[in-house]
Amino acid sequence: MMTTLHKNIISELRQANALTTTEIAIAVNAHQDLVQEALHDLDDEGQVIMRNGFYRASEAAKAHQSP
Repeated sequence: MMTTLHKNIISELRQANALTTTEIAIAVNAHQDLVQEALHDLDDEGQVIMRNGFYRASEAAKAHQSP
């Protein structure tokens, strides 16, 4: 289920090349632990990709970008 936090994270990642959990938490104004949980959910759904501690939006997330 896509919560407001999930949507905000995806929105931030669409605008950036790659961000750390801390950078995302600051950008969406949420606690880092909640952001980490949401990132795990989004990873399970194929919406984000994590490599070397950096997250980015997946091609699937970019394809479903709202206007």
